[in-house]
Amino acid sequence: MFSIRSLRPLTARVVKPLFLQQKAAIHEVIPLAYSSERGLKPIFSPEALNLVYNKNQQQLIDRLNELTVETEHENQDLFDIMHASYKKSDKAAIFNHAAQAWNNDFFLQTLSPEPRPIKEELKSRIARDFGSFEAFQEHFTNYASTLFGSGWTWLVEDERGLLRIVNTFNAGNPVVSDTLRQLDSNYIEHISEADKVPLKKYNGSFAPLLTLNMWEHAYVTDFGPDGKEEYIKAFWKSVDWDKVYNRLFRSTRV
Repeated sequence: MFSIRSLRPLTARVVKPLFLQQKAAIHEVIPLAYSSERGLKPIFSPEALNLVYNKNQQQLIDRLNELTVETEHENQDLFDIMHASYKKSDKAAIFNHAAQAWNNDFFLQTLSPEPRPIKEELKSRIARDFGSFEAFQEHFTNYASTLFGSGWTWLVEDERGLLRIVNTFNAGNPVVSDTLRQLDSNYIEHISEADKVPLKKYNGSFAPLLTLNMWEHAYVTDFGPDGKEEYIKAFWKSVDWDKVYNRLFRSTRV
């Protein structure tokens, strides 16, 4: 098993790492697998996706670069920045920009313009822990729709291997912990940009499988300030379930 830090020498093996670092402290917004100019119906019109991806994500990365240049964080990858700045009041801005950028990328990379039906193995695993796939969707939807303020709704795997739904607020995410473990990447042919996340974890952390951006700016353009329910319905029609499957079942296929 490899820690997040030990993955650095393997960067060249990654097809599209979560954040490409061509120079120290320079993080870049990576391309999506679909056209941001065309939008992503039904969840994002071109205008909405332009706001969430081209504007908001770029602003987060630009500001993160400003905050970390010529600091002890300028040579760190995004995971190390989040860990090093977590719960440190003097580094709150660094953590918020790094974590929010990671969350937003994880979310956008899990969407697809083409339907990606859920595999039976994943559906069965979800049904094991929620009773049925439909019960899971209802549970997730309730968490998202009742989240007060800005934040994220996640499907995660806990340290016991059980699937759970959790909300995080503002830029919070489930991967921040002192120690994380990940499957040896030497035995994985490809890891996509949104899949460079821990498979196994302990000390109370969770492995994220799926997330939904519940910041108001993500849905207000297309669905209005009271459009949470329609936005969530559109989300279910836009999930790339192959991505979710690969995150959960990657260790069983090597």
